[in-house]
Amino acid sequence: MGASEASGSAPSKFSLFSFRKQRDNYREYSNQLIDAHTSEAAGSLRSEDERRLKEHTRYYYERIYERASAVSRDRNFWNFGYSGADVLEGIREHIPEFADRNETDGFSEQLYFYTVMQLPIKFEELPGMSLLDIGCGGGEGLNFLSRTLPDTHMIGLDLSHNAVDWANARFSRDSRLRYVYGDAENVPVGDSELDVVVNVESAHTYPDNRRFLEEVARILKPGGYFSQVDVYSHGGKWTRTLSTRSEVDQLEWICDKDISAEVRASIRSRCEPGSFFQRQFESLPRIYRAYIFRHFTFLYGRIFAGIPDDNYIKLLRRLRLFQAGKNETLPPGACYRYSLARKR
Repeated sequence: MGASEASGSAPSKFSLFSFRKQRDNYREYSNQLIDAHTSEAAGSLRSEDERRLKEHTRYYYERIYERASAVSRDRNFWNFGYSGADVLEGIREHIPEFADRNETDGFSEQLYFYTVMQLPIKFEELPGMSLLDIGCGGGEGLNFLSRTLPDTHMIGLDLSHNAVDWANARFSRDSRLRYVYGDAENVPVGDSELDVVVNVESAHTYPDNRRFLEEVARILKPGGYFSQVDVYSHGGKWTRTLSTRSEVDQLEWICDKDISAEVRASIRSRCEPGSFFQRQFESLPRIYRAYIFRHFTFLYGRIFAGIPDDNYIKLLRRLRLFQAGKNETLPPGACYRYSLARKR
C-alpha cells in the first residue's frame, strides 16, 4: 500500500487528539479484520459484512496514505521486508550500486524481488511479458521491479485512490509501468491477458479469498504464474487458505515456503538502534514515534518479530495512552509464507 503526499512535503503537525483518534480507528479496523479471519464463518462472510470490511479497509489505508510522508518522507518502507544474502546478490546483478547510497535499507525491495526470483522463468525471458501487482499500494515495489526488468510491461492495482494517484504521479512510464484503481475481487483486466500476477502483503485484508483467486485464474494466460507472499495470523487461517485454494481448479500450486525467519530478520534489523529505519523518525515527537512503532503493527511488524515493549512504551501503557487490544499479540501459529501457482 502507498501514499498521496509529495515526498518532500513536511510531516503533519502532531496532536494528542489526532493520535488518539488514529489509534482508535486502527484498533477498530484491526479487531474487525481479526474477527473476520478467526470466526467460524471466516471465508464465507455475508455480503454486508464483506462490504463493510472492504470499505473499512479502504478508509483505513486512505488515511494512512494521507499521512505517509509523516511516517517516511521518501517512502522507504512499504512491507515487512526480507533479509537474504542470495536475494541481495541477485538484485546487485541488475543494480550493482543497490543499497550502497544510504537511500534505503533494501529489505522492502528484497521481498518484492524474491517474488520474481521464485518464478520458473529465466530473467532473459521476462522482457516483453506482462506483470500485474495486485495490492500495489504506493507503487514503490513495482517501480523497483521495473528497474530490474525494464522491458517487462507492468501494471499496479490498488483499492486506494490516494495510493494510485501517488504511484502514477511519481513512477508511471507510458505502457511499461502504470497504476490503476481497482478491487482484487473484481480486477479490471480481460480474460487470459497476463503472464504473471504478484501479490505482496495484501491478501490478508480481502474479505473473500476464493473470489480473489478466481480472478487471478481468470486474468492469467494458460501457463501463467501467480507469485504471492503474505502473513497468516494463526494456523486456522492458513488451513482455510489451503482449503480455499483447492476449490479453484484452474490454479495448480507448485511451491510453498515458510519465510518467517527471513522476514523477522528484516524487522529486527530495522528496529536495531541506529538503523536506517530508526534514523527516519529522529525528527518526530517521541510519543508519535511510539505510536508508529506500536500501532502500525501490520506496516512494520514488530509484534510479528517478537520485539518487546521498551520502557517508554510501558510507561505510556500505564498512562492509558496505549491499551491492550486483539492486535497486540499474534498467536503461536503466526507465519509468513511464499506461494507459487501456475494456471492450468
